[in-house]
Amino acid sequence: MGVEATDGRSESVASPVEHLRAAALELTAESVVLTDASGRITYANHAFKKLHAMRRTAGVPHRSSELAADPDSADRYGELEAARARGQAWSGIVADTRRDGTRVELHLTTAPVRDRAGAVLGWIEIGRDVGLEHALETSLRHAAKMLVADRLASVVAHDLNNLLTAISGFTRLHRESHRDGGEDLGDLDEILHATDRGASLVRRVLAFSRRSGVRTVPMDVPLAVREAEPLVRRLLGEGIEFRLELEDVPLVLGDPDRIEEILLNLAANSRDAMPDGGTFVVRVSSAAHAGSAGRRGGSRSRRYVVLTVSDSGAGMDDATRARIFDPFFTTKELGKGTGLGLASVWSIVREAGGFIEVESALGMGTTFSIFLPAAVASAEDGEPRAGRSRRRGARRGYGSTARADAPASRPSRAPFAQLGYGDQVTALVVSLLVPEPSDEDAG
Repeated sequence: MGVEATDGRSESVASPVEHLRAAALELTAESVVLTDASGRITYANHAFKKLHAMRRTAGVPHRSSELAADPDSADRYGELEAARARGQAWSGIVADTRRDGTRVELHLTTAPVRDRAGAVLGWIEIGRDVGLEHALETSLRHAAKMLVADRLASVVAHDLNNLLTAISGFTRLHRESHRDGGEDLGDLDEILHATDRGASLVRRVLAFSRRSGVRTVPMDVPLAVREAEPLVRRLLGEGIEFRLELEDVPLVLGDPDRIEEILLNLAANSRDAMPDGGTFVVRVSSAAHAGSAGRRGGSRSRRYVVLTVSDSGAGMDDATRARIFDPFFTTKELGKGTGLGLASVWSIVREAGGFIEVESALGMGTTFSIFLPAAVASAEDGEPRAGRSRRRGARRGYGSTARADAPASRPSRAPFAQLGYGDQVTALVVSLLVPEPSDEDAG
């Protein structure tokens, strides 16, 4: 493989075609280097300088060997030089150290340029940065592993949920049957509390795996923050001061478990940004804001509950702040971060109809302001949106059938046994009436 040289032009002034060729070489995204037969560089385009972190006006090295090769690529460069000694083309992945000290991975192809008699006149080297491709491949492999873990977690969560339902149901039956006996039922209450917490964990796993709808209930955000406080404090550790500043705010429609997930993800990032200690503050307030509705073209102000999380950590520059919600983006060392924490926060807030504002500067800490729509249509309208939906929407029913011999259904079957039906109950049909979404909700 090689390139045959054409007859050169004797004119001192290049033709328009030659100008176009030169411009094309300068504008191409791949690094292009031309050398003479001895390997001395006679031309290098702008992409070559950019790839090796050189200033545009900087001179190029006399030979490719003067570039700082990564030690791991010594064998590959040995193969390249051996191929050149034989007058053969070569292609492979190599790594160099740029002028700024960073590492770059290249797919390098080199081929000889021959005259019509077959003698080597020089060499062409074309290099392409493949670092981003390798990063994407790593991310895809990680995503595939996450998918397997997601499916396994979903199966385990469903089975665990059935066991917790049986434990909770039998405990409630036992408590009701002994309520008038004067016994201390505190132990049963502790069992119920533990099963409720277990069910909460199961709901979070199923919601994360997208195999269960997230609960949407009128939610007291300050209360949800209080319930998440012990876990957040434990995650932050003793070296970080944790402060709460909670105001009375309207309810929001959402899942309290997701508030805990948001706080834990943000607390993990803040902890890593404050290795020597600092301050972590969670505030809950309310505000009227044009928000996403205003950005869609409306000027009507809407009421939001604002969950503000700030720290006194290292902060971020503008380039990092612009990418923090990108999936798999992380500034942490390899193996210490998945890049999914803030992406998960963004997804939760978006599903709730809210938005996030971020303020940060290097050395000045970071503040996340999470705006969650209050269960009130706007700042001028005090009627809960959920109430209007129930009044306007027609009701429709959903049914669910459960085997009566399943452990989770036995507590529900017990009252029928007390009425004398015994084993005649073979299935339970559960019907639930919910409001039909109104046109406003559908929009």
